[in-house]
Amino acid sequence: MPNGASAALASLPRRSILIRISGLIAATTFVVAILLATFATRSALDIVGDALGEELQSILVGSAANLGPHLRFKNIEAIEEDLNGQLQRAGDKAVALGVWNADAESIAQAGPGDTEAAAKLQEMALQAISSGEAVFQRGRLVQVVPVKFGPNQATVGAVGAVWTAQGAVTAVFRNAAPGMVVTMGLFLGLLFAATALLRRMLGRPLGTLCAAMGDVARGDLDNAIPMTDRADEIGELARSLESLRGDLGQMRAAEMRREAARADQTKAIEGLASALQALSGGDLTSRIDERFAEDYERLRSD
Repeated sequence: MPNGASAALASLPRRSILIRISGLIAATTFVVAILLATFATRSALDIVGDALGEELQSILVGSAANLGPHLRFKNIEAIEEDLNGQLQRAGDKAVALGVWNADAESIAQAGPGDTEAAAKLQEMALQAISSGEAVFQRGRLVQVVPVKFGPNQATVGAVGAVWTAQGAVTAVFRNAAPGMVVTMGLFLGLLFAATALLRRMLGRPLGTLCAAMGDVARGDLDNAIPMTDRADEIGELARSLESLRGDLGQMRAAEMRREAARADQTKAIEGLASALQALSGGDLTSRIDERFAEDYERLRSD
């Protein structure tokens, strides 16, 4: 994890909206990555299956061309040799191989197959011999090709095989694993970099505005609100807060003027009351020496 991104994450509040945004981005990206990986894997499996199916068909067609005279003349040794050659070429892809005569009777078998695979090939061999056409199943990884011989190209038997794509698929994933690890590392690096960038673009400005809001809430209206010159949403928020600060300042100034007016009024009333009290006591020389506010100065002089 990059040090800058780690520090940025550590400094964020536990319920920070930036953490939630980063989590949403991460979750969305992860889901998209999983979907893309699933589609890519499925496509890779389809491509591998198609390639293996074409390879198997090529081998069986070539084998069927060679097996014609051997089946016609029941040359079992040559038939078994052909199957062993197929098995060597197929390697770990082969599950079961077989050759059948015109009556769909098994002549030779090879491969590590199982009872189910052998039964499936026997059924398909009967279909291929009856129709004179190749029979495919499981994305062409199970195939039986009729063997034809003679001037009339009569069907004299069939050759078939069951292959598995497991080894090829394992190799695909093994080759793709380093790239997937690198991609995951890049994803994590980009995620933390995006978090740090979001903190710089949003977290710090919002934190500054929150501090300014706190000052306004506490009645500190002397400091201007920062970032009012920004052209984005943060700038709009700052300008709104600055307008509120100005309105609150005007309200405070108006209240202070009202307080001063009330104080002047009280002072004038008290001064007049004192002078009137002296006059009522017969003191005609009593004067109000202390000046009143401008609005009440005429009352003092009169």
